Amino acid sequence: MTTINMEIKELYLRLLFFALLFHTGIKANAYDIAVKNADGVIIYYNFINDGTELEVCNGNFYYGNIVIPEEVTYMNRTKKVTRIGNRAFWECTSLYSITIPNTVKSIGLRAFWECTSLLEVTIPDSVTTIDEGAFSGCTSLSTVTLGSSITKLGNGIFSFCISLSSVTSKMEHPCTVSLDCFTHYTYYNATLHVPDGCLLNYKNTSNWNKFLYIE
Repeated sequence: MTTINMEIKELYLRLLFFALLFHTGIKANAYDIAVKNADGVIIYYNFINDGTELEVCNGNFYYGNIVIPEEVTYMNRTKKVTRIGNRAFWECTSLYSITIPNTVKSIGLRAFWECTSLLEVTIPDSVTTIDEGAFSGCTSLSTVTLGSSITKLGNGIFSFCISLSSVTSKMEHPCTVSLDCFTHYTYYNATLHVPDGCLLNYKNTSNWNKFLYIE
């Protein structure tokens, strides 16, 4: 068999494999390690930053109350958890609560997309970046606390969060926020709580000043 024919055969087999995945509804999840947390819940991780740190990834369907640990020991090596990866908790509709440790620096694209049972979330002070649509579609989310180190809130992070009634920001100097980070419902109905002495900072900052109620 010629090299060209072998390459065509290999390509055909790959296409057939992915077609079978599509038609059988099998979800192909990729992760590096799976480790139980202190509560006995398995959390899935990928190695990042040349294997020196970990990110939480979507290895399976998460549900209930999840506590992400600050660090994980695997094969006698301990690494810090510094990121919640893209789509890590995507459509985990039975996720009720999430505890994010103060080692996490970033939350990925659509990380909690349509977690429709999630009631509240606290972003620790260690987080600087939250990517697009991270909590979009969390329709039961009522309370959000934003840490002090966030540098930007981008597109659609809290879009379609129709139950959001309380947003607490710990930032003394409000970060840049896109207009569609929150829904119009949130701007008109939720209360934005800000640090003492910072009320004017928020009232004079674009899109933060869209909140009808700031205190």
